[in-house]
Amino acid sequence: MEALGINISGLLTQIISFSILVGILYSFLYKPILKMLDNRSNKIKESLSKATEVQAQSEETETAIQAKLAEANKASQDILSKARETASKLHDSELNKLKEELEAERLKAKTEIEKEKSQIMEELKQEFSTLVTHATSRVIGETIDNKHQQTIIDKILHDELLSKEK
Repeated sequence: MEALGINISGLLTQIISFSILVGILYSFLYKPILKMLDNRSNKIKESLSKATEVQAQSEETETAIQAKLAEANKASQDILSKARETASKLHDSELNKLKEELEAERLKAKTEIEKEKSQIMEELKQEFSTLVTHATSRVIGETIDNKHQQTIIDKILHDELLSKEK
């Protein structure tokens, strides 16, 4: 080998040095980078599952609201049908008085329903806001100021409401 200009002891020293360098790089760089990538992947999966949970909860709340609205509409229709039956039996003056009372009850029930709907939507918006903020900050890796957070939430809720209306 010396005829070719290769120094065997130097070659062995370089092979050993290279092996040590590869071992050090593997333990101090490769493993931590893999661990960091696995952690990030797990955080993203967790954020996606939480987002799915939030969406499911919002759909359940939407269904509950629709059920309450249907129930309230049915109740108001029942009240109106009872009023019509009673009104046909009463004199004109009593008929007008009864209609006013029933309309007031219907408006009161409608106001209460709208109030409950607004309250539920606000609670849902707050919960959705919190979960989206946590999920977004985990994915992005930084916190979002309140103004930017509110802008994102309003856009998402607006898009959701538009898609629900279609």
